[in-house]
Amino acid sequence: MRRLLRIIITFCLGFMLLQAYSSEGDVNSRPIMRKLLRDEQIRAITVPGFLIRYIMLFDAETREIQPLLKGVTSATFALSNNNNAPGIFERIGNSLILFGYENLLDVIDSDSKITIRQLKQRNRIKELVFLINEAESVICLSMRGKITNEGLLEVVAKFAD
Repeated sequence: MRRLLRIIITFCLGFMLLQAYSSEGDVNSRPIMRKLLRDEQIRAITVPGFLIRYIMLFDAETREIQPLLKGVTSATFALSNNNNAPGIFERIGNSLILFGYENLLDVIDSDSKITIRQLKQRNRIKELVFLINEAESVICLSMRGKITNEGLLEVVAKFAD
């Protein structure tokens, strides 16, 4: 009986150690957009990925971006109408860079800024973040999941034509 108990305890400890050391990446490779929005006291709505894909089936125009949504497990939408919108935009953007997000695109117009950042893990995009700063508002769209580069490139190619 003691031998069986030792085997079970050894197996459980080994399994817990295996889980602890097999985590992919470090602390900085975890999606943090929802936390950043909470820290800025911005309300956000999170929608499951399957629901977004289902809703987009009904509109022919939105079917063009479905390859991008193939691996999305959830999407978070947030809007902040605040007098300090540029400050919020900069703080969130800088925090994303500090937590290991790569910059995909920056567009600066006369009255708005758009930033697209990604958090990659292996060959997949773990989180894709769109930040838009207009006069007195910040708009955020964050998509989590296992988004492939091919899906992103397919959508970009469709809109480039």
